[in-house]
Amino acid sequence: MKKISVKLKNKEFLISLPLLFLPFFLVSGPFLSDLTVSIYAIGFLIYIIKNKYFKYLNNIYFYYFLIIYIYLNINSFFSFNPSLSFQTSSTYIRMILFSLFLSFLLTKISNLSKYFFISIIFCLIILFADSLLQFFTGFNLIGYGAQERISSFFGEELILGSFVTRILPILLGLIFILEIKYKNYVGFFIVLTAGILVFLSSERLAFAYFFITFIFFLFFFFDKKIKIIIISTLLIFFTALTTVSSRFYDRIFLHTFNQLKEGKSILSISYRHELHFITAYNMYLDNKLFGHGLKSFRYLCSSDKYNPIEKINDDNIKKSPINGIVKIQEEIPNTEPKTFLLFILQDGNILKEYKISGQYKNFFVKNGDIVNLGDNLFSNYEYVNGCNTHPHNFYLHLLSETGIIGFILFFLLFLFLVYSLILNFFKIIKNKENKINKMNFFFLLGLCLSLFPLFPTGSSFNNWLLILFYLNLGFLINYSSLVKK
Repeated sequence: MKKISVKLKNKEFLISLPLLFLPFFLVSGPFLSDLTVSIYAIGFLIYIIKNKYFKYLNNIYFYYFLIIYIYLNINSFFSFNPSLSFQTSSTYIRMILFSLFLSFLLTKISNLSKYFFISIIFCLIILFADSLLQFFTGFNLIGYGAQERISSFFGEELILGSFVTRILPILLGLIFILEIKYKNYVGFFIVLTAGILVFLSSERLAFAYFFITFIFFLFFFFDKKIKIIIISTLLIFFTALTTVSSRFYDRIFLHTFNQLKEGKSILSISYRHELHFITAYNMYLDNKLFGHGLKSFRYLCSSDKYNPIEKINDDNIKKSPINGIVKIQEEIPNTEPKTFLLFILQDGNILKEYKISGQYKNFFVKNGDIVNLGDNLFSNYEYVNGCNTHPHNFYLHLLSETGIIGFILFFLLFLFLVYSLILNFFKIIKNKENKINKMNFFFLLGLCLSLFPLFPTGSSFNNWLLILFYLNLGFLINYSSLVKK
């Protein structure tokens, strides 16, 4: 019996080892983390089929995501480029199976949640030390230089804050179910570490995620007196950090405020985002039911049908402030984009000068034209269209690529998660000692923040973001069963 027990423990250790390294794999990039998820998904599918354990698929999350998976693949048949869309839709099943396998492992392997919790803590501590080194010396442990924001081991990918705030709800949720001494102090240490990393990363979306998570952390962990002390301490601490480096204040508040003034719509954080949104919406209007297929936005956004060129033209017109004669001169020949100088002359004297260097240039006047006060001179903008790899909004991305059907499927999921979040919140209000509801609340909070409609987002089907989402979902599926029990 002892030999069998040892074998089982060794087998469990080998199976759970990639999961314990998953936080570090996510820091290293998408390859190792995606490889881990794929191996787990394939292994779980083989295990279920071989042993006929189909009961492990018998839950509402699997059935709903299976509907989404089937639709995405049907949608790929109608894509502007089916082979390109199928690359994403056909492999999407691995994320669903990964979350179910994680739930299965958490049930079968004792203390797995505890070891995963410790793994994330170590990962955050390493990121914390490395980020401080990069902040004070200009370089991290492996030689990555500090850019306009601290990125630690993420290098040119400025997603340090995104990683921290997306994994933070899992950590805070697990605190309630694990046997940890001084849970409040451990939670405060975790939140403080995460807050400093978000501060150093200067990521606006990460700051929004952190702020919301922090509010609920205070609500669930501390009484009123301690809350006031913590908030006061953190305000003093982060104010002091801001005096050392104004980068956080400039990026989070000043830059955001300036972009909000720049944007023409209340829903967009910047004019550039607004152009993405309009382009995505124009694509949706062209194919409302099915959209244009996964990965279509990046290829079709420059099309004249979807390009908001009239808006770019109208919003960026410069008018003549005086009467005079126009002179247009190319400043730097053979450069892309070419830079022009436009002068307004009176009696041969230059009274007004404009430097025109953006990608989009539209002249309403020619060299030698006479202009009067208020006449249109030119329209000039940094970009020529609303293109990008994705429109920076999860639901507009879905509308443009998967149509109204795909949008409804994911929006219903969001509404279900919000409903579950609110339900858990009121259960906690009634019974403040309910640890399982508190834990599930943070899992649900992480998922709801990822799907929140008014936040700018990454690509809807970005592998790295999907792994973090389905990692959170796996914990929710497992521990939701405890509520039923």
